[in-house]
Amino acid sequence: MKVALLHSHHGGKEKAEAAHILNEVLAAFNAPAVKWGGKGSGERARDHVVSIVEAQGWSQATAISAHSALKIMCRKGDFAFHLQTGNISRVPYDLLKFQHLFLERRISLAIYGVPTAEAARACGKASNIAAAERLVDELNLFDRIITVPICLIGFN
Repeated sequence: MKVALLHSHHGGKEKAEAAHILNEVLAAFNAPAVKWGGKGSGERARDHVVSIVEAQGWSQATAISAHSALKIMCRKGDFAFHLQTGNISRVPYDLLKFQHLFLERRISLAIYGVPTAEAARACGKASNIAAAERLVDELNLFDRIITVPICLIGFN
């Protein structure tokens, strides 16, 4: 795996750099030992990335509310991290979870990892896997609705 795209939504990338957390998350994605493509890619990528960020002090899965089973993958202070390697239909849920936490003042930044369109094609499911390029377009479209600062990481 390697980082192929970084996108800053509402200053998310800059905020992650200023907080000195971007490089520790990027290190989890720049892992040549983790091969992307074919069956099981998403699970391998999630397991690898979560193990790396948890070793750097990020929490395990965290509920967004005491009254809901919805979770984000990891959290560190007021930063949230989530990785979506599955169906594109999960992305709006993830963005709503980030936005909820932001409006509740529980996070100030979200870092979101998704495969690129090229990586989605490598799994043979390009039409329904979340893709970073599509998400950039949608974040730009909904920039007045999704106001949480997001650092989007697209990986191959």
